[in-house]
Amino acid sequence: MTKAEGRFFGQAGRRQLVVALAGLTALAAIVFVALIARPQIDRLTYLVFDFYQRAAPRDATDPPVMVVDIDESSIAEIGQWPWPRDTMAALVANLADLGAASIAFDIVFPETDRTSLGQAVGALRKLGAQVDLPVSGVTLDNDAAFATAIAQGPVVMGIAVTSETTHPPPAPKAGFSHGGTDPRTYLPQFSGAVSNIAELDAAAPGIGNFAFVPSADNIIRTMPLVSVSQNSLYPGLGMEALRVAQGASGFLLRSSDASGEGGGGTVGLSAVRVGALDAPATAQGAFWLHYSGMPNMPVIPAAAILADPQAHAEAVGGRIVLIGTSAVGLRDIVATPVDPAMPGVFVHAELIDQIVAQSFLSRPDWAAGAELVIASVAGIALVALVALTGPILSSLGLVALAGGVWFASWWSFVQPGILIDPVAPTLVLLFVFSLTAPLLVALTNSEKQYVRDAFGRYLSPTLVERLSDNPRALTLGGETREITVLFSDIRGFTGLSENLDPTALTSLLNRFLTPMTDVLLAREATIDKY
Repeated sequence: MTKAEGRFFGQAGRRQLVVALAGLTALAAIVFVALIARPQIDRLTYLVFDFYQRAAPRDATDPPVMVVDIDESSIAEIGQWPWPRDTMAALVANLADLGAASIAFDIVFPETDRTSLGQAVGALRKLGAQVDLPVSGVTLDNDAAFATAIAQGPVVMGIAVTSETTHPPPAPKAGFSHGGTDPRTYLPQFSGAVSNIAELDAAAPGIGNFAFVPSADNIIRTMPLVSVSQNSLYPGLGMEALRVAQGASGFLLRSSDASGEGGGGTVGLSAVRVGALDAPATAQGAFWLHYSGMPNMPVIPAAAILADPQAHAEAVGGRIVLIGTSAVGLRDIVATPVDPAMPGVFVHAELIDQIVAQSFLSRPDWAAGAELVIASVAGIALVALVALTGPILSSLGLVALAGGVWFASWWSFVQPGILIDPVAPTLVLLFVFSLTAPLLVALTNSEKQYVRDAFGRYLSPTLVERLSDNPRALTLGGETREITVLFSDIRGFTGLSENLDPTALTSLLNRFLTPMTDVLLAREATIDKY
């Protein structure tokens, strides 16, 4: 055996080991990087989840919620916003008379009504004017009229819990009980709130937080069910509307370490109960929205409720009523996975509809661990394929493994409603393949060169190529088979060589050996020597 042959047999045995070790090292490295770069990967993941929502929106229902819209037409009819509070009082009174289950404002009223006649009278008197007041019983304070209507109806006033102010929020109306760790210790903390004037908040049966917490790309995918401001708990606007509609006194918050919740890991919120309804929550108290577009939800202009309330009795009666605005100038337009410009009040309606229908999306706390396991198992399988099969079959294996990951993620979304990330496992597979496949090609080409160097001097080119393409056909010690051996000689060659000069002798040998060699190599013969 030549040195080249021995080197070939040793190299062929190490190729699979080298590729496998390199692949496993790459797998460990990319999994570690994926854990560190999780926020960046999440941006891609959320875009995938957005696509899922557009491809498979939540089934439309006959929703328990409707929207009274302060739209462009209502502003054109009634006048510029903000409207006088006595107008808002009339709107609330009409909705309560129509049998609304609850009336929630996706609007805040942080200042007193400067259009109140009482304020105008006071200003005129300061200027020395003599003003005769109307007969007793007529309310000159629009805010007082609005507060009276709020107190007489099932009204939820909206506030915006935020860290952009330290203004104290109003006292919460709902009670909170909790199973497990006190949620104030792990829910996000906010320094204050933008709230209504005290007179309105004090009159309302409910107070809910309507502030959104958008992701880094400002798309609304989740809504907070519960928020903490200045050590007080505040329900989301939709949750408070559900509480008031059911006549419940408060909320039950279940932590992940509560009895029966599994425990383990970082403590966080797992679910919120309001009345007879449960809603799953992320550890930070957020609720994953699965949008349906609410095609069957009644949306009535506020001006229509003020002008002819009885015409809308069927749409309002028994439903939760959200009062919000779609007017572009009022800036309550948000981006969602299904609509780049959706009125914010519609997002609250989606949340209420989901909770009543008990149709949920969730991303459990075990999802990240499951994705890590999926990425590791798929990566190990791909490393084995690359090491054992070669570039073509391993390329097909890459496609099959990645396709399986995406199918499992899609199935989890449309069936149990669980959000499993396909991006991180796919990136792991691509990285592992991009490192191991070129290494495999390089080692394979090196093996082929060893074959050519070892056998190219005495095997036919066709046979050498065949062996280089399939080095496993070579085995130490050879193999036993029937062969034909040709010994050929030129009769009287000694006498010829003595009588011919070197040039003529060379020409004679070439005329014999060249066609003889061509015939042998054409039939894949091995020429030992001349």
